[in-house]
Amino acid sequence: MKLAANNITPVALELGGNDAAIVYEDIELDQAVFMWMYLGAFLSSGQICMAIKRPYVHWTRYDEVVDALTEICSGMTVGDGLLEETDIGPVNNGRQFKLVTGKIKQAKLTGTEIREGRQVPD
Repeated sequence: MKLAANNITPVALELGGNDAAIVYEDIELDQAVFMWMYLGAFLSSGQICMAIKRPYVHWTRYDEVVDALTEICSGMTVGDGLLEETDIGPVNNGRQFKLVTGKIKQAKLTGTEIREGRQVPD
């Protein structure tokens, strides 16, 4: 930004994101809503600044949301992002892959319930 400001050059900054999805107790939930939540989290393999990373779900709706998103995710194909049959491509690089898998490992170690549909392909 500093370099761009010196020349009054237009710039778009990637400042990261940690966006939330909020599910209130009285919201109407249907498959379209769950698909939008899925896309909000996993579009571009979750590597966009506005990806949902923190869903806040009212405790009375928790099981419904987790079950619906688990069902959607379990039907997706993980693989080469250039193949037509792939729904979820790889993370951007090895460093990011280690970060993500490290967070999953840490969550498991602390007793967090993790739902996994399949193993990460080589």
